[in-house]
Amino acid sequence: MRPRSPTGLENIDYLMSLGIVSDVPQSVNDLVQFQQMVENSTKPLRERLNQKVRAILREHEPAALPDDVRTELGRIIEQAK
Repeated sequence: MRPRSPTGLENIDYLMSLGIVSDVPQSVNDLVQFQQMVENSTKPLRERLNQKVRAILREHEPAALPDDVRTELGRIIEQAK
């Protein structure tokens, strides 16, 4: 029986192994450990990262460039034409 992520703890969606897999060949135990973590977490790490990146892209408001920087960029662009 494989453990599952705790469903009563909404803030926990990723579990990491506390040990090393010992019932598979040593040459693949890291791969099996990673596979088990991905399969037995409620939300795989790639999904958590994807959500975080999307939130940053949606919510981030870059600071306005100072006027002197904008002027210099405009000058560089005009020179490049």
